[in-house]
Amino acid sequence: MSAQRYWRHISILSLILLGLGAGCSRDIPPRTSFYFWRTELNLSHLEVQTLERNQAKLYCRYFDIRLSPEGKAIPGNPVGLSDSMSIASSLDIIPVVFIKNEVMLAEQTEPKALAEQTLRLIKQMSSRLASPPTEIQIDCDWSMKSKATFMAYMAAVREQWQGTISCTIRLHQVKYFEKTGIPPVDYGVLMYYNMGEINASEANSIYDKQIADLYSSTLTNYPLPLKVAFPIFGWGVHIRNNKVLELFARMDLSPLLAQGKLVKIRENRFQVSKSFLYGDRYFKLGDEVKWENIGREDLYEMAADVSAHSPSPIDEIIFYDLDDFNLNQYEETIFEEVARTF
Repeated sequence: MSAQRYWRHISILSLILLGLGAGCSRDIPPRTSFYFWRTELNLSHLEVQTLERNQAKLYCRYFDIRLSPEGKAIPGNPVGLSDSMSIASSLDIIPVVFIKNEVMLAEQTEPKALAEQTLRLIKQMSSRLASPPTEIQIDCDWSMKSKATFMAYMAAVREQWQGTISCTIRLHQVKYFEKTGIPPVDYGVLMYYNMGEINASEANSIYDKQIADLYSSTLTNYPLPLKVAFPIFGWGVHIRNNKVLELFARMDLSPLLAQGKLVKIRENRFQVSKSFLYGDRYFKLGDEVKWENIGREDLYEMAADVSAHSPSPIDEIIFYDLDDFNLNQYEETIFEEVARTF
């Protein structure tokens, strides 16, 4: 083990022990929940088992809002809510609406009308569930240019929705909240991932502690109550001539390695030794695949850092996202163990 890796292990162990010590002062650890981001709400046995084991809520992406070619905000890509889904009667589902920032930048976007459209569709879709939701979440990475429209939209949602409202918060929106603004919601969800650029370097774009440290210390000043979202996903980055060609979510490298199509050249880096097709994409001899994921130690490190800087106890962790491929990367106890470090 290199000296750098040795000291990282020691540092992480110290953080875990500190987190466990701090956690002793809490009677109840944070609740564990999950995001669901597929297009059909059909849960596997493992997914149901994970929800039941953790007594978890499910933050389910209901639909997206994007711009039409004419520049009009339109909902699309709705999740399929099966009437026959047996878990629906007992599952605590929170609708999530993903809105691209381009919608908030468009001149045609009318915040109040868009809020009415959003809530109307949420209610229509929720009629298939055993009981209507009492909470909704809006996911939009608004910018300084879109701030006014986004805040007006959230104010209209607040005015029209009688239940709990949350929205996602990025690290830069925490650090510069006086400029980016505070949404009129009951709480925010700090998205503690997707911190760097997707490129051909060795850096992990999903989680980079050096980048996280530039922002996490400012959590103490943020005035909105926060929950936190941690990543449990991974992806393959297809690289040719030191340039990124494409990103492959949930890319299974095992069969490619077993077939000799990929060879490991260093940690989380693989080279194409036999040209092949992956789906409809061509991997050429000499291309590389960078595997970016989140390890057990990364999750402990994230939990310790957020816990150390949060102005109030974190009462809920939401893992992104519930999926067999992601769950199989971890031991079944990992979510409870991460929660206990707070």
